[in-house]
Amino acid sequence: MEGVMNKKIRFRCACGRVTAVDHRFAGCRGRCPRCQAVVRVPNAHPRAYDPRPRRREERRSQRLVRRSNALRRVGQVFTVLVLGVGVGLVVGGVTLF
Repeated sequence: MEGVMNKKIRFRCACGRVTAVDHRFAGCRGRCPRCQAVVRVPNAHPRAYDPRPRRREERRSQRLVRRSNALRRVGQVFTVLVLGVGVGLVVGGVTLF
């Protein structure tokens, strides 16, 4: 029980100062001793799973899928144009070489 009472939470301010406070102040706000900026003391036990990176990866994968679909459509349009020009040249009797 004694080890729990002396537990400190260490965190870094934006100015670079590392501060350690008692675990009772987890989630509270206070001032940095160096720069006097208001900082939030992080939780003593951070969540093991943070959903934000997964969402970021999902957005990235969705963006890549949309991009590949757009490129596929451009390729299809280009193919139709090339075939249309080729057929038009054959029907018109024009030879390129």
